[in-house]
Amino acid sequence: MSYQPPQQQYNYGAPPPRKSSPWPWIIGFGCGLPVVLVAGCVAWLAIGVQKVVNDPEFKKAIETATKNKAAEKTTFDPATLRIVKDPATGLMHAKGVIKNKTDEKIPFLIVTFSCLDAEGNQIDTATDSISDLGAKGQWKFDAAADDKAVKSMRLGGISTAPLDIQSGGGKTTIRFNDGAKGQTGAE
Repeated sequence: MSYQPPQQQYNYGAPPPRKSSPWPWIIGFGCGLPVVLVAGCVAWLAIGVQKVVNDPEFKKAIETATKNKAAEKTTFDPATLRIVKDPATGLMHAKGVIKNKTDEKIPFLIVTFSCLDAEGNQIDTATDSISDLGAKGQWKFDAAADDKAVKSMRLGGISTAPLDIQSGGGKTTIRFNDGAKGQTGAE
């Protein structure tokens, strides 16, 4: 007999299974956990804010803080109001007296006037303000227009808050508080 070398077996079957990598699990857990935590914190804060905003005591506190208290705390006699033109500058001035009718100091008070041209169109706003109007004190205001085209002025408001800031519907409106007590034209 002749010598025959051993025959090699040829195996054309499926390759052996690969060992799976832990990295997809590590990356998925590392990215997923912070996302879940942030979403949970945002939801928790939203629920807390909703509870505070819907609280009747909170609503009352906001209403009290933003209410224009000038009418309750001051008196303004329209008879003291004078709209005069300064001969030196040619600018219009609104002058008058506002009295503090309370036994408390008013920390801030502002008076605003709409400045109108000859056709009655508002072209400017004149303001004067005072800090710390004493108890039972009086303030002689002088609100001057900055435009020589002003022909008349109309009282816009007296307020204890410098600005009324309102937001809603995707926009913010900033305006002087409105507590108008009368109106007048130029003398």
